[in-house]
Amino acid sequence: LARQMCDAIERAWQVPKKFERAIVPFESGNGDAAGASDLTGITSKNTLAKVLLSVDALQPAVIRCIIQKIPTFSSAPAPAASQRDLVRLSLAQISWNDYLVDGAAVAEQLMSVLSVLDSDRDSRALIAALPEILDDAGHAIACEGLVAKIA
Repeated sequence: LARQMCDAIERAWQVPKKFERAIVPFESGNGDAAGASDLTGITSKNTLAKVLLSVDALQPAVIRCIIQKIPTFSSAPAPAASQRDLVRLSLAQISWNDYLVDGAAVAEQLMSVLSVLDSDRDSRALIAALPEILDDAGHAIACEGLVAKIA
């Protein structure tokens, strides 16, 4: 069941608008996006991606999907003031999680994405987010990747 759900999420997020809706905060039932909560306890600061990341069986696939989208958004022109910065929103989804199911794999995925980013702005954003994303298992991998980047 978890594998089928992961496959469905990956297929759905191939559509850019569906992915964008998954990484922007929920609105509460009254349309308030200021952090109100409803009877379920879900606040408007939550996103679908963050909720899915809290499920151990789904977390690796969800993180992989999010990380794979970053180069796509990086190659797009810099967002105007009225547009969402999808690279930073994507990084925010995988930042500050209580735990990572496979921290080493996340570090490897991030380092491979860092090596192909077109934008210095987005590379800096990813590097700045690393301490908020990685657990102890990913630190050595990230260090090796960053040393390779500057060498």
